[in-house]
Amino acid sequence: MENESVSTGEKDAASTTEKEKENRKERALRVKQLNLVRAAIEKLHEAADETRKKNKQREALLSHLRVFYSEMNNIAKGKAMSLIPVAELMVTQINDAIADAKKLVEGDVYLDCVKPFISAGNPPSYPEVLLVAKTVEEVLVRQGRDFNAQLELIQQKQHEATTVQAGLECAIENTEYAVSIDDVEARLDDAPEPSWTTTDDQGDELFDLGRLDELDISAYFAESDQEATDDEGDEDDESEEDEDDE
Repeated sequence: MENESVSTGEKDAASTTEKEKENRKERALRVKQLNLVRAAIEKLHEAADETRKKNKQREALLSHLRVFYSEMNNIAKGKAMSLIPVAELMVTQINDAIADAKKLVEGDVYLDCVKPFISAGNPPSYPEVLLVAKTVEEVLVRQGRDFNAQLELIQQKQHEATTVQAGLECAIENTEYAVSIDDVEARLDDAPEPSWTTTDDQGDELFDLGRLDELDISAYFAESDQEATDDEGDEDDESEEDEDDE
């Protein structure tokens, strides 16, 4: 009987040790994931600030360009004036507007076709400058919609990332139990992102740690889908290089 008691005690101790080992391993994984999520949140915050900054610059440039166009158009209303070369100062202003627009907007085929005017020797006419000014204006208007869409995407990912951060913080505090979505919500200023909610067999709402374990966190919470695609492409390239080495 004494041997059986010792044997049972040894088994219980071994089981406890194994459980503690599993908890430490689980906690280490969640801490690693949390660090990745926090880094992603910081990048998203910077991306949101940069997008807002660029949008303010776009609005200021658009306002300036509209005033410039209006003044140029008033001058050019007379038939004779429309044939007179534009003054060097005005050429400088439209060229500066073109340069500023190209710094803000990348990949627009119409803006890419716009070239700065060369005033020396053969200055442009009023109709030419007006056409270019209107083209750049329309590009800036379109870009406003793009900036809004980009900011909306970033804010959505920020909401998801803060939900995941709260879920991981709960998981780290207690690795032995599933994370209740109510506990996650208690850590947030807003409702948790619904896509990170799952249910157990009893119908209780839980934070979806299983989904998180299947994700490449850095790629998923990248600023844009294109950035995530680029990251995946880099990983594919590295995989191909590894295969070649083998």
